[in-house]
Amino acid sequence: MSMYEVKCGDGSDHHCQGTVNVYIDLQDLSAGQLDQILKTGSVFITKEQVELNRLSLDDDQMGDLSSTGEVEIEVHIDNICGACGSDQVYDDEWNNVTAE
Repeated sequence: MSMYEVKCGDGSDHHCQGTVNVYIDLQDLSAGQLDQILKTGSVFITKEQVELNRLSLDDDQMGDLSSTGEVEIEVHIDNICGACGSDQVYDDEWNNVTAE
């Protein structure tokens, strides 16, 4: 499992951290592949990446890999930072103002 820094998927909170560290069960992903995960929830990986990550593929995936040189893998991540994912609201001095 590798840790990657990705853009917060929400960005709505005044104190949004901008990025989030997420763990993904795939090593050696490129910036383009990370963007693909954020946009679609899946990523196309190469034969070399399949071997590096020791993935077990079903027959359909093996067919895709042999015909195109890559296979699509679904990836689920939580890329919402703590500030955006919280139901609490804070002012600029970090006072909780949710109940006000």
